[in-house]
Amino acid sequence: MPRGASGAGIIGRGDVEAVSGHLGRYLQVRPKAAHSRVRRRSVDAEGATLETMPRGFYLRAGFTAAILRRHYALPRPASRRHAENFPRAGGPR
Repeated sequence: MPRGASGAGIIGRGDVEAVSGHLGRYLQVRPKAAHSRVRRRSVDAEGATLETMPRGFYLRAGFTAAILRRHYALPRPASRRHAENFPRAGGPR
């Protein structure tokens, strides 16, 4: 996949299988199914139908936490390791 390619561009070109959870700064696309045998119909770059795993769109945890901190004055997590986790009620422990 080309450097700087967006998930939306990849999906629009019909290369759904190339999309991974590593793409996207604020939004990521990840498998949505309970197991890998679940399949949905999709269309590839040539317009042919193929079976692929269903995918869901998720806001990244760090992005969501930043919004909540900014608008609800929640404390920052104590360590960088837990920076993407939503802070517990009562602040970090």
